[in-house]
Amino acid sequence: MQARYEIHTFEDLLNVLKAEPMWLEELRKLILTSDLLKLPERFEEFVQKDFKELNDRVDRMEHEMIGLKDEVRGLKQRVEKIDERLTKVESDVEVLKEDVRTLKNDVADLKGSDFERKVRENAPAYLGKLIRKCKVLDKAIIADQLDEALDAGRITEEEREEALSVDLVAEGYLRVEPQKKVLVVAEVSVKADKVDVERAHKRSKIVEKAFGRTTIPAVIGKKYTAGAKNKAKELQICLV
Repeated sequence: MQARYEIHTFEDLLNVLKAEPMWLEELRKLILTSDLLKLPERFEEFVQKDFKELNDRVDRMEHEMIGLKDEVRGLKQRVEKIDERLTKVESDVEVLKEDVRTLKNDVADLKGSDFERKVRENAPAYLGKLIRKCKVLDKAIIADQLDEALDAGRITEEEREEALSVDLVAEGYLRVEPQKKVLVVAEVSVKADKVDVERAHKRSKIVEKAFGRTTIPAVIGKKYTAGAKNKAKELQICLV
């Protein structure tokens, strides 16, 4: 015989449902929709099937990610090697540039030395418009005269060193004053610039004090910069 229950409170209802599981199930069917009732079953199905597939996909993605990381690592290593090679190439290029600069300077020095030699050998031709009976003074003679002037106190040690670097000193008689013997103090340069003009002016003054003779500053070049021409006009220097 089925038990009879008296229900007066919500707690009484709970106690009855605990005592009658079938009633509880029927109550669930009344309260919950069929979809909600099937939710645990569907969740279990998801865990057993869909979740497993998802988990497998994640595993595959992780595996692919590991492979991708390896590829990226290999790519980075190749890039680093390329960077190293590029750095070496850049270094080699800098060395090559320096070699080219040195070569250009050497060629320029060689051209300058060759031009200076030609001027010394053919001084009468280069200075013929300024003086007659042109004679190039030997470096030793110039040095001796500078030493005597230094000992006599006419020039300083610094002036002596400056004058010793002069490219050419030649003596002769002025074309415009045939009886006047002078010294031409010249700087020689393939492409003469403002500095060459200033040197000729400065060194000519020193030689004049050392020799006690009239000097004519001059610059002998194949080409002259605008700065050289302007400075020569300012200082009244002959451009040969």
